[in-house]
Amino acid sequence: MERRAFLSAGGVSVLAFAAGCSSIGGDGGSDDSVAVVEEYYRRASASEDSEAFADDVAALAHGASPLSRLAEDVPMAFDSTLRQELADATVAAEDVSTDRIRAISGFLAASLDDAAVESIAAENAVVSAVVADDGAEDGEFEVRWLVATDDGEWRLVWPDEPEGAAATALAAQNFSSKSP
Repeated sequence: MERRAFLSAGGVSVLAFAAGCSSIGGDGGSDDSVAVVEEYYRRASASEDSEAFADDVAALAHGASPLSRLAEDVPMAFDSTLRQELADATVAAEDVSTDRIRAISGFLAASLDDAAVESIAAENAVVSAVVADDGAEDGEFEVRWLVATDDGEWRLVWPDEPEGAAATALAAQNFSSKSP
């Protein structure tokens, strides 16, 4: 078991070194909020399939984020991400309000209790990511990611985009798990 932990830590260290920083969280600056989004797309490009990528998503997700559950329950929700490449990422906003966090998506708002929203509101940013995708109308599109610190590390919370396959897939999973 210790060997697995060592190899996992080694893999993360190599990825962070390749990204040019000592950890994904770095020193807590706005560049670090962008780094977690860059790491998400980097890992997607390196993954063989959505199930392998789902493990990476869980490692990058904020503790309050429904992304971890989505990755665990419905890894195929990330199929389209595997063919995407990050073209550019910049901080669009910092320290957004609790109301703005709830407005990111109806699904996210329904997934978070007040304590989780307050946790995310403590230190957060919205990162604008321009993503290249051959399946997109113009070859690329923008995704705005809500990111927040979790134990001093920047983590993904949820994409600010129209309710898409990810939210639909997780909502269907939640519904079916509550049915008799």
